[in-house]
Amino acid sequence: MIWVVFMLKGEDTEWVNVNFEYPEPTNDDWFGVFSPVKFNTSYCYYESGNWPEAPYICTTPIKYKFANHSTADYINTGKVMLSFQSIHQRADFAFALFTGGLEKPKLVAVSDPISFANPKAPLYPQLAHGKAWDEMTITWTSCYNIDDATPLVEWGWKNHDKKLSPAGTLTFKRDSMCGAPARNFGWRDPGFIHTSFLKDLWPNTI
Repeated sequence: MIWVVFMLKGEDTEWVNVNFEYPEPTNDDWFGVFSPVKFNTSYCYYESGNWPEAPYICTTPIKYKFANHSTADYINTGKVMLSFQSIHQRADFAFALFTGGLEKPKLVAVSDPISFANPKAPLYPQLAHGKAWDEMTITWTSCYNIDDATPLVEWGWKNHDKKLSPAGTLTFKRDSMCGAPARNFGWRDPGFIHTSFLKDLWPNTI
């Protein structure tokens, strides 16, 4: 097995091309992206009517495409290349080929694992207004609990000394959710959510 590592320069997203050949192609073949790599391919019944079309397996893929999505001749050749935009989600992932469509999926093959260079890295900072006119919040996610590292934001007015603002850390668990699909086939560990407050700001100041 080959273990692939990418996003070595700290990127949070990257396009991945999947090339494959299947000797028994059908129009019901599809490829899914799963993270973490160990996922449950057992059949799971979905309540119809309330959810968008999705594969009937016990671990929902992050995303999926039918094998003939970009290659009309797939049914004749069994060869295809699919492109997936992979987003850093703090865990390794793999691509899996299924046949049988979405309602009766049967696993055919799974790719070698792909992992991130730094799966715990702080990611996706978001700025927002705080409670007061001179306050802003910055929120980000990571895999660092407060026992692993102290979350801080370094900031300050341009050409002035920097300040350090601590951040609060929260997360939620599977049993925090109100029900399916969030508690079963749709569950994914969110990591840790950090929020810091930047105070005593001033308008028109960098």
